[in-house]
Amino acid sequence: MLKIRIAFVHNYCIHYRIPLFLNLLRYFDVDFYFAGVYRTVKRIPQRLKRKSYILRSVMPIVFSPMLIIHLLRKRYDVYIAGDIQTVNTWITFIIAKILRRPFILWEERWFLTKRSRYFWPFMKLIYSKADAVIVPGKKAYQFAVLCRSKKNGVFIAPNASMLTITNRVLEKALNLKQTLFKDKFVILYFGRLEELKGLKYLIKAFAELEREYNNVSLLIVGDGTLKEELKDLIIQLRVKNAHLIGHYVEEEEERALYFLISDVVVYPSIKETWGLLINEAISVGKPVITTYTTAAAHDPITDGVNGLIIPPRSIEYLKRALIEIMRNYGKISHSSKKKAMILIKKYNYISQTKGFIDAVHYLFKNKKIQHKH
Repeated sequence: MLKIRIAFVHNYCIHYRIPLFLNLLRYFDVDFYFAGVYRTVKRIPQRLKRKSYILRSVMPIVFSPMLIIHLLRKRYDVYIAGDIQTVNTWITFIIAKILRRPFILWEERWFLTKRSRYFWPFMKLIYSKADAVIVPGKKAYQFAVLCRSKKNGVFIAPNASMLTITNRVLEKALNLKQTLFKDKFVILYFGRLEELKGLKYLIKAFAELEREYNNVSLLIVGDGTLKEELKDLIIQLRVKNAHLIGHYVEEEEERALYFLISDVVVYPSIKETWGLLINEAISVGKPVITTYTTAAAHDPITDGVNGLIIPPRSIEYLKRALIEIMRNYGKISHSSKKKAMILIKKYNYISQTKGFIDAVHYLFKNKKIQHKH
């Protein structure tokens, strides 16, 4: 472990980031500052817990007053913060500049929201004055380069979220396939039930598909503000084989089970900074239908090989894509499994950690921080 003291400021301690945080502790002396612990985290590993501060925060702007005192008192060698729209990231950036210490921005963003347009001049300043920027993929990389007007100092740490498959869950999935979903083509959406996820278009497309094919089944798994509205839509359209499981799935085995019983995973988001559902789908070799406004569509998905990329907000394109997958399932299922073997080597926690290590080494190379023995 290098004796570099790093302050790492992030919105939440969330389950799919924990492996990254633990990996970073193997290489650096990191203190993590979280504005909260996400509901999917049942227990923070002891090694991470010892190096974490859960700060009382004002939401949704993510402002933790005590963060200012921690960052000023402890005088870290490097300051890292993610989500450029939050006050905590702005605080971390300003303190790093006041103390003349290097600042690394970790950011998935590749488009402006209505909210971010108000703060765009300051956000652009953070991009341009950050000593390094870490992004998850192509879309965020292009956006960061555009904001900075240079490629130097921009590093890719591929987003990672992988499902662990055990023999027990494989056996359970096989049993479900042979009983509840026998001879059914299972379509899965797994995630938050929000307007921007494009789920109304998916349900409407499925309603049309079901009129033509009697062997299809739709699983929507998750929770969110749109839950009751989606239930009403299913009833209104008289959809018979759509099942809405309206709660968060926390157990990893149960999460894996839904992916294993599915034949295709659909992520019809209207606009998405990444789309970790896609990482989980490719980790088990499932083909994916997603939109070109989902950032992950431009990295792990190869159109026509391990999935299909379509326009957002289109019932017709969704229906066509589902029919195409069904008609060519043997071919696309085989190519998805083959592609998964390659993609797993890139979209994993080792590769993600390497992106952060590369950014810190870049600071060494450019004498932003002094090597400590």
